[in-house]
This record gives sequence, C-alpha cells and structure tokens, in this order.
Amino acid sequence: MSDLNKATSHSYWMPVLVLAFLLLFPYFGLRGSMAQNRKSSGTDSRKLEVGKAIERELSGGAAHSYEIGLKTGQLFKLIVEQRGIDVVVKLINSIGVTALEVDSPNGANGAEPLTFIATTSGKYRVEVRSLEKDAAAGRYAIRLAERRAATDKDRALYEADKLMQQASALRDKGAYNAAVPLAEKALLALREKVLGSEPIAIAEALNQLTILYIEEGEFAKAEPVAQRALAIREKRLGAADPDVAEAANMLGMVYKENGDYDKAEPLFKQAFSIFQTRFGNEHPNLAPSLITSANCSASAAIMSAQSDSFNALWRFGKKPLAKTARL
Repeated sequence: MSDLNKATSHSYWMPVLVLAFLLLFPYFGLRGSMAQNRKSSGTDSRKLEVGKAIERELSGGAAHSYEIGLKTGQLFKLIVEQRGIDVVVKLINSIGVTALEVDSPNGANGAEPLTFIATTSGKYRVEVRSLEKDAAAGRYAIRLAERRAATDKDRALYEADKLMQQASALRDKGAYNAAVPLAEKALLALREKVLGSEPIAIAEALNQLTILYIEEGEFAKAEPVAQRALAIREKRLGAADPDVAEAANMLGMVYKENGDYDKAEPLFKQAFSIFQTRFGNEHPNLAPSLITSANCSASAAIMSAQSDSFNALWRFGKKPLAKTARL
C-alpha cells in the first residue's frame, strides 16, 4: 500500500473510531452504574437452587431479587422464613408482570410460603421486599423447596388456592354473598378430589369459610365448620401450635357473636395462652389487653367491654389461604 493510501485510510477510520467511542462510552458507563446501584441497593439477582437456603440481612425499604427458570406446567414451592423483618414476596414473570404476591399477617417472624404453576416457559424473578420503609434491619432465609412437573393433585390444589384467594378478595370488598360459593367450592375440591378429610389445607379452607359465615350472620353454619377446623389442627399440629390458637379464637368468635359467652370464654383463654407462650406479650397480634381479658370471667358486660381486644384477634384470623406448604 502506498504512503498516500495509508494516509487516506487512517484519515478515514480515525473519525469513525472516535465517534464509536463517544457513542458507546455512555452506554457501558450506564451499565456499570446500574450494576453498582443494584449491588448497593440490595436488588442484584441471585439464582435459586432446590434445597439450598440463602440467608441474608434486609433493611427497611430495601429489596432482594432472585432468578428461577421455569417450563410450562412446572410447579415450584418457595418458602421465605422471616427472622425479625416483615417482608412481601412477589413473583414476576418474564415480561415483568406480577404473577403472584404473598404477605401473610404474621408480622416480622414466620413463613411466607409461595406455590406457583407456570403457564409459560421463561425466567421468573422472585422479589423479597421489606413491607415498611422505616423498619429496622432484620434477616430472612429463602429456600426453593421444590421444582418439578405438576401432577393432577398439584393442579387441583392450586386451583383451590386460587378460589380461596378470590373469595378473600371479595370478602375484603364486603361482597360476602359472592365470596361464600367460591369458598365452598374450594373446600369441596380439596375434600373430595385431593386431600381426604383431615389435612391442614382443609382446616385453612374451613377457617376462611367460618369467617364468611360469621360476616353473613350464619352462625348455625359457622359452628360445625369452626369445630372441625379446630379438631383437625389439634390432631395434626398439637395443642400448643399457633394455628390451633387461631382456630380456637375463630370458634370463640362464633359463640361470642351468637351471644354464647360461656362457650366463648375458654376458647379465648386457650388462644391467649398459646399466643402468649409462643410469642410473648409484645407480639403485634397479642396486645397486653388480650392477656388481661383472658383472665376475666365470661359475661355479656365483660365481653362487650373487651370487644376491641377480641376483634384484634378476629382480624388476625382473617387471612388468605397461604399455608399449604404444611401439608
């Protein structure tokens, strides 16, 4: 190549290279900045593997992100164990749409189980976010319990869960007449098609149905349903389990709302004792007034005076079906 050609070649490519550098430098700088921001904010993604728990600290208002690949028809079960911080667990599909969100009213401690059956293949993202921006830092552990092809039983359970979630949403809007048939349908599906007569998911569905019957004033229907929920939980979980306390409180509410205070009092005392022993007097769902009211004798006047305290536990019991991981 002649000296003239070399000079011409250099003079042609040099501006092109300079222009390319100027155009691409901001892009790579932005990517680096975004990656650094993700790390500093705690939202950098990690991959989840079956059976391998990841324990991390989370600050108030912060979020952590996890990736999982799913194929159409695959089931996965995820458990986030809260250890001093209240979190919301959200599943986001490959196009950025929230597929499922879980936030059980168990405060800053306890499990947030999430079960999902994928309808499309792709990468999904699990987001664990602090519920309150000003919350003190706490810890949590996240574990992918299962990832496998869904069975017919899995799909039936999943559909029953969705029915209960729909019923809960209608209940929250005050549409009790529309919610009751959905809850009854979910219970029928669980009892006759999937689980038999006693597993814990049945008790969960019975608990939600009890709430709806109480809201509708159908105490004759609510009583046997609540009794069965309590019996199942006592048999499967033992007398000291918090879920037994919840069921005892629910049956007590049936009797209280129906004016049968003599039957309500021992059930409230049972619930208070379990919660106090398990969580202490400072648990958000167990105010000191609840402990005090447990030691009172049952009477219409006392029950009326303590209605706010009883209603605190009533609200605690009104939660969606979210614990099928205990089957």
